[in-house]
Amino acid sequence: MKGTIFNIKRYSIHDGPGIRTTIFLKGCPLNCIWCHNPEGIEPGVSFFYDANRCLNCMSCVRSCPQGCISMSQGKIQIAFDKCTSCDTCIATCPSNALTKNGVCYSAAELMEMIKKDTPFFEESGGGITFSGGEPMFQFDFLNEILLKCKEQGIKTAVDTSGYAAIEKFDKIKDLTDLFLYDIKFANERDHIQYTGVSNDLILKNLEFLLVQNATVWIRIPLIPGINDSRKNVNQTVEMLKDVGFFGRVHLLAYHDLSTVKMRKLVEQTKRKTVEATVNNNSQLELETIKEIFQSQGFEVKVGG
Repeated sequence: MKGTIFNIKRYSIHDGPGIRTTIFLKGCPLNCIWCHNPEGIEPGVSFFYDANRCLNCMSCVRSCPQGCISMSQGKIQIAFDKCTSCDTCIATCPSNALTKNGVCYSAAELMEMIKKDTPFFEESGGGITFSGGEPMFQFDFLNEILLKCKEQGIKTAVDTSGYAAIEKFDKIKDLTDLFLYDIKFANERDHIQYTGVSNDLILKNLEFLLVQNATVWIRIPLIPGINDSRKNVNQTVEMLKDVGFFGRVHLLAYHDLSTVKMRKLVEQTKRKTVEATVNNNSQLELETIKEIFQSQGFEVKVGG
């Protein structure tokens, strides 16, 4: 069993309690226009191309054994249907202008890496967080690695959009110590417009986890001009109350890392993006939203 991972972040303090190692799995069924990890959406290999680093030496074009790389109007083009992920182009790029997103690990290989961090987990009450993309997208691999963590006594968290079959959540609920559950919109039409999918399954899965007494923290990314309106905040409060959630809510300020990444990402499909900066999401606005949730009995934290 192997999984495709595009980042491993050690010493994280924003993805659950204590010091954590966050593992980012590729593939996501949502297409949020503000996604700050756009390189994690496609399940297969993807590439970053930094034009500022590029020497225009054409080494990548000449070296590709499949002939799937070309240069058009000063930008790299890749025929992904021909790419075999041989990494020849990466190895021959003298300036690291071309880099790959996605490395395959077996569950055993990943566990060897995870075990090295256990002293930090034990001291801080931390553990492993599986993020993405959407970690449920590579469910069989996620299930196997969660089982191995359970056997080793390592605490786990799954950062999820909630968009997966309910049977999958049922299977991992006893292997997962904490679900970091993303909520973007209460209104289904808005959810479809900005993420590409309905939130009906997401809300049903949230209700299921609550009934099963799973530990859930709600995380709400606040995107300026998209979902930070008083209307959406009030609707979200009522929606959470309707499904029986009165626990911990994290309000996440938007940052423009997605914009930087999107400029570099050699995409397989074109996506819409949102242009905004963290400065648009002022501390006053975050505090106002925080007060709305607190007034309804929620425990609220600004940040991860």
